[in-house]
Amino acid sequence: MKKKTPILVSVVAAGSMLISGCSSTENTSRPAEPGGDLSSKNEAVPVVSPPDSLGDKPAIPPPPPVKELPTVKASQKYKNGTYFAQGSYTSPAGNETLSAEVVIENDVITGISITPEATNETSIKMQNFFAQDISSVLVGKKIDDIKNIAAVNGSSLSGKGFMNALAQIKSDAEK
Repeated sequence: MKKKTPILVSVVAAGSMLISGCSSTENTSRPAEPGGDLSSKNEAVPVVSPPDSLGDKPAIPPPPPVKELPTVKASQKYKNGTYFAQGSYTSPAGNETLSAEVVIENDVITGISITPEATNETSIKMQNFFAQDISSVLVGKKIDDIKNIAAVNGSSLSGKGFMNALAQIKSDAEK
């Protein structure tokens, strides 16, 4: 057993020398010459370790997520997006307007919001009725399939104002 101890001590001593050689603070390396090969020279190559302060965080942060752009089909007539327009019509009380916000995706209406702008009390009431139900009538339809709007929730004239606004929106959204 005593014969094995010197071998073990020799292996430990050799390992310590190898490790202590790695912790040298003297920089014996120099930049490689253009076209040169460091492996053929007896030069030290510096080993760079990340700082201990990073913990579990990667040294290089991951890139930000890529925001996907809306798919545009070759046959698509209108640009995807949210469009705003005012439409006017004549009621028994006189000229009235309403504002329309329409969301278009691949030539299909995916959202509608109406803001009543009437000045007459009855017209305000009718525009509110129209605004409550127009989404259930038009969302999901191709924009070019909408030719005319009859009465929506009892409001027959607000549809004319919406169609005027939709004409402007279609013009703004055309490619």
